[in-house]
Amino acid sequence: MSADRQAYAVPPRVERRALPVRPPRNVTRPAPAGEPDYAPSGWARWIGRSWLGHRTASGEMFDAERLTGAHASLPLPSFLYVTNKRNGRTILIRVNDRVPAARDRVIIVSRRAAELLDFRAAGRVEVDIQYGGPASPCLLYT
Repeated sequence: MSADRQAYAVPPRVERRALPVRPPRNVTRPAPAGEPDYAPSGWARWIGRSWLGHRTASGEMFDAERLTGAHASLPLPSFLYVTNKRNGRTILIRVNDRVPAARDRVIIVSRRAAELLDFRAAGRVEVDIQYGGPASPCLLYT
């Protein structure tokens, strides 16, 4: 075979091994499905414009004006009562997204939820959360 043709020779086929299947990174513990007394405490922070138009883990488009949140392990979608420890305000939000687990942060809420809980200016606040039950996957906001 000439030198020209040897440069274009097909290399031998290399066997490729399948990559190991890894569990999702953002689920660190089993979801507390159906545990009515699930009520951790910790910090909450909020997100707004930077996530507009992005898809959430449940497939919905993120909207900062809806009362939504993201949690590391709750079933999607589900309801969650969030109480600001500083002023006692409580709202019901719909969990429709995942976040990586953090030591102190228990939830991330939308901008509108942060306004109603009165911590938008602060950026984060200590909260109590309580599982409110499963939400309908088809629930539309009006």
